[in-house]
Amino acid sequence: MYQKFANAMPLYRQEQDWHQLGVDFTRATLANWIIYCADN
Repeated sequence: MYQKFANAMPLYRQEQDWHQLGVDFTRATLANWIIYCADN
């Protein structure tokens, strides 16, 4: 969430960064986590 809102980094770029680290998160997963945190 920090990268998304404080650094204005879109989720597709975050998805690419995670992929380079060997972790395959989809944009949908990242978006769902943001929605979950906002709701809770």
